[in-house]
Amino acid sequence: MKIDADAHDAIPVTLAAARAEFDAAVTYLDTATFGLPPRRSWAALQQALAQWRAGTADAVAYDLPLAAARSSYARLAGVDPSVVAVGSQVSVFAGLIAANLPGGSEVLTATGDFTSILFPFYAQSGRGIRVREVPLDRIADCVTSRTTLVAVSAVQSADGRVADLDALHAASRATGARVLLDTTQAVGWLPVDASRFAYTACGGYKWLLSPRGTAYFTINPTLIDDLTPHYAGWYAGEDRWSSIYG
Repeated sequence: MKIDADAHDAIPVTLAAARAEFDAAVTYLDTATFGLPPRRSWAALQQALAQWRAGTADAVAYDLPLAAARSSYARLAGVDPSVVAVGSQVSVFAGLIAANLPGGSEVLTATGDFTSILFPFYAQSGRGIRVREVPLDRIADCVTSRTTLVAVSAVQSADGRVADLDALHAASRATGARVLLDTTQAVGWLPVDASRFAYTACGGYKWLLSPRGTAYFTINPTLIDDLTPHYAGWYAGEDRWSSIYG
């Protein structure tokens, strides 16, 4: 492959600009646990805090960075911003899916996966929801016609193992099982096409270098009407600033 000389020369500049965004006091290698804030994010946060403290914050103005974040995440996930929801935690979105499962459903998970996408389904055992754990490297092979949902991380938090997403997608199509993919350890470094799966959920505080309490959720457009929005709040209004009351 021929590399353009000008492009090659630009690589160190781009890398230097990226490095200049961070102020770690140590050699930091733990983004997979807790991403550091870039300078621009830190500055924006300080500005927002200063406006809040001074009493000059504008609630309506918060819509702009929120919309920008949804659009940016949509580009990373390969979906339209209209199917991206924002929230606080992956477990909240997993709980939403769990609450929508028909009684008696089987949920297939990977043994030892992160509990944010396990506990919400175990909590539904009173409705007959059954959780079946299998080794990660066999999860696609274990999807059957009895499987209602596969809930699994794209990348394992404990050891970095990557799920075979192509095989999982194929198994879902073959059986009709839906997939909830936790992309917290993936989006930001691993290409993920969220449009291939029924649902994805992503915590933003790792590879997306966002504050804790930032999370994203995607849903296949064909499934929107099947999902009861149990956590709908005032911000769910079609014209949110004129539908706050009543």
